[in-house]
Amino acid sequence: MHLKGNFETASLTTIFQMLSNDMKTGLLRLTNEENDVRIFFKEGVVIYARGTAQEHALGQMLMSKGVITSDQLDECLEESSRTRQALGNILVKKGHVSLKRLKKHIADQAEQVIYSVFFWDGGRFDYSDSDLVPPGVLVTHLDIMNILLEATRRIDELDVLKKHLPGDDVVLKAVGAASVDQVKMSPIEWRFLSLVDGKRKIKDITRESGYDKFTVYQVLNSLLSLGLAEKDEELASKVEAYGPILDLYRQFWVVVRKELEKDLGSRPFIIVGSPPPASPSKRRDFIKNLHETELWKWISNILLKARPKDDEFRGVFKGIHPDNTPSETKDWVFECFKEEAPEKGARILEEGYKLYLTNLLKDLPDIIGGFRTLDVIAALTESLSKTRDKRLMLSPDQSNGIQSVFAMVSQFVAEKLNDEEEKIFGLFALKNRKYLS
Repeated sequence: MHLKGNFETASLTTIFQMLSNDMKTGLLRLTNEENDVRIFFKEGVVIYARGTAQEHALGQMLMSKGVITSDQLDECLEESSRTRQALGNILVKKGHVSLKRLKKHIADQAEQVIYSVFFWDGGRFDYSDSDLVPPGVLVTHLDIMNILLEATRRIDELDVLKKHLPGDDVVLKAVGAASVDQVKMSPIEWRFLSLVDGKRKIKDITRESGYDKFTVYQVLNSLLSLGLAEKDEELASKVEAYGPILDLYRQFWVVVRKELEKDLGSRPFIIVGSPPPASPSKRRDFIKNLHETELWKWISNILLKARPKDDEFRGVFKGIHPDNTPSETKDWVFECFKEEAPEKGARILEEGYKLYLTNLLKDLPDIIGGFRTLDVIAALTESLSKTRDKRLMLSPDQSNGIQSVFAMVSQFVAEKLNDEEEKIFGLFALKNRKYLS
């Protein structure tokens, strides 16, 4: 069996339950702009899960728990890189950790890898039946239903934790005179305190610590409550002002791209370039890859064309590209508005994005047709409703402003549909070559 497609966080549970209930054996790969997670199933049970920078993450976790020292980790990582042996095997061979304890930590890490995916806004999945497991890995056995229950609990609790730390771009600095005599802390809290330096963002601490997002927010909130760390209030105010807007529209573009793929993915492409390979199997792979890359480029160009060109918005939106990662977009916006008060920057960003959305939706009837454009607006409306459920801190005025865009464009499309000469509007790539340029 082979399954692939896009997913939202809410649909992840369904994917996992299906693989578990059907007792599948194979590989599930989950990806987004910044992460690549591979989960191996055997008869419906997770036996191994691997995320980005796996070896480094395992080492950081063991060090945070006081199992190994920094020097021991550096030595073993160097040997792992040189000999291409798994880090865990080297740690056991050198006597730094027992095999039994290593298996327990690898199981913990596999759980964290899976939990982390539930904090994504969405991504792509690809499942294939397979008996292949990477050689040399220590197999574990994880009950997927227990993981799903814990993931749900963590999602709910993270909403509470984010009241004090509004986003991954917040920077914390250490404060107070912390010492072993003054404050009783766990090894993991000491480890996190060493990473709080007034420069690292929460997302940097997450990457360097080797822990999942929930654990990071939990420990950092503990440091805040102990008075050992404080957040950069100026940057935090920008994260609170810009973050919900950027997250919402990134979510919108995912919806738009998904809807456009339904229509444009079935359209013929005129490809000018290198001839395909002579081998039939390689030719199929070549055409499939070319189709997918050109489709992505095509949709990106549609999104790019709609960016606002007014003087007030051109400066910031020239650096907002549909193919950017969330971090790249946020870093660009923070840099553009570094001299602006967060309230003013948020107003410019919000108005610019509403114009961007208006331009895009008004372009769609000439690309996919009026009725399909109304379908896209319906999908975006549903996405906005889910966003409110997820408490992305959108104000009522912000939500109403977006709804007014949907209403205005819906009226625009309805008028075109009522015009007899416009009944068949909706031209595709071959008659809209400007979108391929």
